[in-house]
Amino acid sequence: VDHHSSNPSSADSESILRAVSIKRHIDATCEPGSAAFACVVQVLMPESKEHYLQLYASSGEEQIICVSDLKYCLLARSAECPGLLSLAHNLVKSTGDEDLQKSVPPAYHHKIPRWMEDYDNGCQDEIYRISPPEVLIDRYFLDAAKVIFEDTKVLLIGLCIAIDRIKPVTVIMPGDIPIPKETISLVVIAQSKGDANLVTMLELDESRLKTATPEDLYMVSAERTKADRQAALEEEEGGDSPLRGVSDASSPLSPDREPSSNVASPVFATANPPPGAPPGSGKA
Repeated sequence: VDHHSSNPSSADSESILRAVSIKRHIDATCEPGSAAFACVVQVLMPESKEHYLQLYASSGEEQIICVSDLKYCLLARSAECPGLLSLAHNLVKSTGDEDLQKSVPPAYHHKIPRWMEDYDNGCQDEIYRISPPEVLIDRYFLDAAKVIFEDTKVLLIGLCIAIDRIKPVTVIMPGDIPIPKETISLVVIAQSKGDANLVTMLELDESRLKTATPEDLYMVSAERTKADRQAALEEEEGGDSPLRGVSDASSPLSPDREPSSNVASPVFATANPPPGAPPGSGKA
């Protein structure tokens, strides 16, 4: 979508029509039962999301990104967390040495202050997704974050988990939970893709990582999430659910899970380094 369009409504209409045409072509040419096709649509105006859903009923695989919603959300969150906009901008933009040299004011050319060196160093960090090493599966997230940082200086900030093997869910700073076997990628902050890939080649001493208990593993398992959904559905229908007594708390990875005090908010997630990181490692 054209972010500089003088007519946002027209730009959104063009983007929506292209997306609908692609989806209908895929539906007409793909064989029944083939892998789901995920479509990512970007629009400028919030009301355009509803227009898209009216034209093409969502199958649960569409991701509609509204630029205005994202902008206003970041502005609101930046009031709670000063520096968030700079942090988000630096993490999604590639910055090289030449860019950093140009950004230094002439008055500081003779001696760059320490805070500016730290900031410039942080500007080179970017977000990557990498395959999880087998040794980290069923280990606690905070332990893994600490070991990864100590060995590679890469920050582990989240997990991408296919809870039901259909639609992955990205969880930022999930807290001290096990890394489940359904994890399809780790979300990390590193200065280059090569640095991020060092994590996939780690050969760790398993004694440095505590194995999760069966109870904790069940809390983040796909079976637990499905059980919660089934129990909620049967309770909604007024039936007696055989799974109602499994647990009173919702799964930490459930999309319907209410926020709790022991899980870090995504807006503060990348501002703080994992345990064991030296002071000043955060970017905010």
